[in-house]
Amino acid sequence: MRTSLEGWRPWVLAALFLNGAVACSAADTNAGGDAAPETALEDRGAPDTLDVPTEPEAPPAPDVTDTADTAVAQDSAGDTPDASDTPSGCGADGDCASTPMTPVCDTATRRCVGCAPAMDRCAAGTYCDPMALRCVAGCRADDGCAAATDAGPAGRRCDPATHACVECVTNAHCAAGTLCVGNVCVAGCNAERPCPMGQTCCGGACVDTQANLAHCGRCDARCAVPNATPACMNGMCAVGTCTGTFADCDRDAANGCEASTLSDARHCGACGMACASRPNRAVECAGGRCAYMCVPGFADCDGMTANGCETDTRTTAAHCGACGRGCSPANAAGACVAGACTVGMCNAGFGDCDGMASNGCETDTRTSVMACGACGRACPSPAHTVPACVAGACARTCAAGYGECNGAVDDGCETDLSSAADHCGSCGRTCVGPGVASGECASGACRITACLPSFADCDGMAGNGCETDTRTTAAHCGGCGMACTPRNAAGACVGSACTVGACNAGFGDCDGMAGNGCETDVRASDAHCGACGRACAVGAVCSGGSCAPRASCAAIRAASPSAPSGTYTLDPDGAEGAAAFSAYCDMASDGGGWTLVLMAASSPAGTLGYDAAAWTDTSTLNPAVTDPAMNVSMKSAAFNALPFEALRLCLGSLTACLREDVTAASARALFLGAERLGARSVGDFRVWGYNGTLGCNRIGFNVFDVGGGAGARARCRYGVLLNNESTCEGSVDGGRGLGCRGYYGTQISAGQGDGIVSTSHERGWIFVR
Repeated sequence: MRTSLEGWRPWVLAALFLNGAVACSAADTNAGGDAAPETALEDRGAPDTLDVPTEPEAPPAPDVTDTADTAVAQDSAGDTPDASDTPSGCGADGDCASTPMTPVCDTATRRCVGCAPAMDRCAAGTYCDPMALRCVAGCRADDGCAAATDAGPAGRRCDPATHACVECVTNAHCAAGTLCVGNVCVAGCNAERPCPMGQTCCGGACVDTQANLAHCGRCDARCAVPNATPACMNGMCAVGTCTGTFADCDRDAANGCEASTLSDARHCGACGMACASRPNRAVECAGGRCAYMCVPGFADCDGMTANGCETDTRTTAAHCGACGRGCSPANAAGACVAGACTVGMCNAGFGDCDGMASNGCETDTRTSVMACGACGRACPSPAHTVPACVAGACARTCAAGYGECNGAVDDGCETDLSSAADHCGSCGRTCVGPGVASGECASGACRITACLPSFADCDGMAGNGCETDTRTTAAHCGGCGMACTPRNAAGACVGSACTVGACNAGFGDCDGMAGNGCETDVRASDAHCGACGRACAVGAVCSGGSCAPRASCAAIRAASPSAPSGTYTLDPDGAEGAAAFSAYCDMASDGGGWTLVLMAASSPAGTLGYDAAAWTDTSTLNPAVTDPAMNVSMKSAAFNALPFEALRLCLGSLTACLREDVTAASARALFLGAERLGARSVGDFRVWGYNGTLGCNRIGFNVFDVGGGAGARARCRYGVLLNNESTCEGSVDGGRGLGCRGYYGTQISAGQGDGIVSTSHERGWIFVR
């Protein structure tokens, strides 16, 4: 019983999908089958079976379950159901009404299939695949290409071979002047497909024979113009553009660009520019410029084009055979004959003895022994002689190694100069020279066999004999090559022994031994300063050959460890600086080398008190006093100028001293500077007789009381500040040391005092090193 399609349409679509899947599986697994149609569709991007429209009307399946089972069975079999899949096979389409997915009966196989190619009832945009017998995407007629489908865009033609919508299938589908090639309309023509008006079909292409170079005026009439790029104008070949340097001077297209402006003398450089003629010249065009070539026998030697080739090179001596080729044979006057240079007349003293004009009169008859005075006149040559021609007359010279020593010309050169003892190397030369005892001649050279006593042949030249007196010659003193060159001196040879002649400037032979020459540098030797035996005093140093003071007591002790304590002259900045001065040097205490720079007397009490200007200014105080035992206040020039690395500060006696390792440019610089606290304790001052019961931690150089008011503070240039409370807070009573000022203003040069601390005035010393 028929029903509406709406109820079974989804099942039909599912069945079509499964049927497509089975067909794909069969194509994949059937190795011997022809899968080309499927492949072609896939290459064109054909849609899958779900995109194929179903028939508008088809009988519904009698049972949905049965239809699904049938589809599953087809998938499992992997192929389209054969006759065995239907209960009894089909004989007409009505027998397939129960299988809506296969509504057509294939009577050849008695199978129900999707469609029959002979009666293709597939929907528009699909066709019946003759192999699979089912509707697949593609066209079967042009109406399938009327609208855009999966087979191609709208308005195209259906190719029945590929079922694809294409631009054309036959030439009739293309416009005039085009042909259908590979389903595409391309330019072309034939007898059935003529060209548009105004064009001609030539070789299958539409061309304009009025302008086409290959078909100019008619088919296959190709334009070719000599030496030019051709052009087709109004169906006639013409000159388009001349090639290179060619030109169309006759305006005739038949011969093209006939004129070469590089070589055509009528059109040299451009049309109509003909080369002018010149006398005795042949004209040609070369490189677009007129060039002229002289006719044989003539040349343009003056460079003037107007008179052409004016010179006859056959007879002109100045231009014989070519311009500038002067005919002037060597040692002769020349003549030009038929363009060849010949000898006219030889100069005096020369002859053309070989008859060759090219080398002129080649023979000097004034000196040639084979043509002496004239060609063919040879000079004779006696024994051991070499003939010579002098001023056109024959002469002779001796052969090498021989000499004409006897004055007889006819016997030639009779003396063998290589062995004659009286004529060794030359006539009259004997082999006995100055200082020579005996000699001989060998190969023309004298050889000394023995020299006289005390003489020697040191230069190896036998000609001057045994030239060297080895008793007096400094370069060969006692024998050849024994040079007398004492160190730092000029040598002298006396009795074949080397001695010192004169010392070089700044040196002296102070030990009297010639073997070591002038061994002493008298510019810097303290023992021989300026001259041998001139010693500098202890404490002085030799500088530039003069004794000068040393810089410090430490420098004196370093140079003379045994130097005693005493007064020495010092010069810290050298001869170019300030004047030297005297100072006391302590060479025994604490390693020695200490320079006394300041000394405080026990009275008057405040000469070197804290506020005394002497501590910081550049003045001196009693500088002539150098004896530390004198009870006199003294400030030496060394206080202002002597650098140091340590100080010895003595109080009361020269044995009660404290050492401070402090580096400064001078004592003045140290006391001019800021406060420098030391690391000592009060107990360290017992060496100064201080019992240590009173004091505070203000110990060092330029120390001051931080608690007192201005003008009332206790200070010391060096020492320890004192307070009866053993503290530095509040007021400080006074100090113990050098250059102190107490709380109440009392000034002491050295000692202790002020306030409740008892005051003592003692002696003090400052040494530096």
